[in-house]
Amino acid sequence: MSFIITLFATCSLVIGIIGLLKPVVLTNAIEKHYRRPGVHYISIMLRVIIGLGLVVMADDTRAPIVIELMAWLIIGSAIFDAIKGRQNHINMFEWLLKYQHLIFRVIAGTIVALAGFLLVVIY
Repeated sequence: MSFIITLFATCSLVIGIIGLLKPVVLTNAIEKHYRRPGVHYISIMLRVIIGLGLVVMADDTRAPIVIELMAWLIIGSAIFDAIKGRQNHINMFEWLLKYQHLIFRVIAGTIVALAGFLLVVIY
């Protein structure tokens, strides 16, 4: 499970850095694929896997309460996203693309900070 969480944190760190340095690359990818049904289902599935992995690993980290809280928030967001449906998922991406110049770098910076935190706390 440690490998999965490390892989997730490393991929998030790379994607966040790309989002900070050259956000156009990520926005073009989002514009190209966000309407596909598989994106919604994969998003939910990945959040459940990462959340369960964090719950399992929480006791072995430096900050178990924070990691477990983060895990349950991730699982809760996956459940909420599954309940509200695919159309709301598409609407969220359309909103993100509409205001990308305002918030995309802030989101990327937050992703870098959270991925760095995960890597530091796990190891």
